[in-house]
Amino acid sequence: MPYSRQTLPELIQGVQSDIQSRLSGVDPWLPFSDLSILAYVFAGLQYLRFGYLDYISLNAVPVTAQNESLEAWAALKGITRLAAAPVTGSITFSGNPGTVISEFTELVRSDGVAYVIPAGRGGVIGVDGTFTTTATATVGGSNTNLTAGGSVTLFGPIFGVNPTVIVSADFTGGTDQESDDSLRNRMLFSYANPIQGGDLLDYVAWSLLLPQVTRAWSAGPYWFGSGTVTVFFMEDATRVTTNGIPVGSNGASQYEQRLYHATGDQLTLADFLYFKRSATALINVMAPVGVPLNVEVSGIPVDIVIRNNVIEALNSVCLRTASPVGVLKPDRKYGGSVYFSDIEDAFAAVSGVDHFVILEPTNDVVLPNFGEISIPGSVIFV
Repeated sequence: MPYSRQTLPELIQGVQSDIQSRLSGVDPWLPFSDLSILAYVFAGLQYLRFGYLDYISLNAVPVTAQNESLEAWAALKGITRLAAAPVTGSITFSGNPGTVISEFTELVRSDGVAYVIPAGRGGVIGVDGTFTTTATATVGGSNTNLTAGGSVTLFGPIFGVNPTVIVSADFTGGTDQESDDSLRNRMLFSYANPIQGGDLLDYVAWSLLLPQVTRAWSAGPYWFGSGTVTVFFMEDATRVTTNGIPVGSNGASQYEQRLYHATGDQLTLADFLYFKRSATALINVMAPVGVPLNVEVSGIPVDIVIRNNVIEALNSVCLRTASPVGVLKPDRKYGGSVYFSDIEDAFAAVSGVDHFVILEPTNDVVLPNFGEISIPGSVIFV
């Protein structure tokens, strides 16, 4: 039976009753009496102690741990929290031709977010009076993204240069620090699936040890024959602009001589898995093929907040249930599936939504080809 923690009013009343039972002829319920004040003080201290014990109990197990305690539990499995990533984009200076723009020149946005020109990216304003280069945010986070056409300002003046610098291309890719929920999901998978010496789930667990890998699936020898393992993975935190789909080409580790080599994100994971695999396994690392899941729904109130929450609910369904490795694990004949009931449940849980009708899709979404995964598409409100 779970322990029922007393509320602060219950503790106050309990202390007052205890005082009255021990001291005859007193009234600890008088609002401003010394005994009443002491009852409030003692009850408040006890309430704080109960709160701290709650905190200890939550962080004593990995399932409910939070913040640094969660990171400590995850570290026991070699899993670390994904740090916030800084954004990079293109900016254009204007000023007198021949003026030097040095590397490490600092710029600042109106809200104080700072950007800097990386090493080797300085230059000289050309005869047309402009110089275009790249800049990177000095801190990570999605709030550092910039839109083309906006502007930042030189942190310190440069003679002959306009202090207002134009954003010539979108700054995208800035991501926030990995959330507790995301870190916990990766950690719990590792706890629930201890390494078995090279079975299919081992490759999923190993893949999730890389901080940028948020989802992974292993498909066994269905693509390349006996002795091979095909691993699909997603990077939802760092590849926001591609809906989590890795950037690179599919293939094996650079140390593998039996298959063509991967590049980019796929090569990073392939190299990582190469030294963890069973001795003879040939690992083929692949990025899923994204197929937008488009939804048409009627009955949603004309309210921007509610509709944005509905869109976010669809994103959550894809993130939680979409898979590239087939409906039936024994045959892997098809791509992943998203159940119609999951979409309905997600929309119904949005605050402010009373009733609705999903016009498209009309049934479970089953992708026809192995390796395809549903990614968030458009939501049309009618």
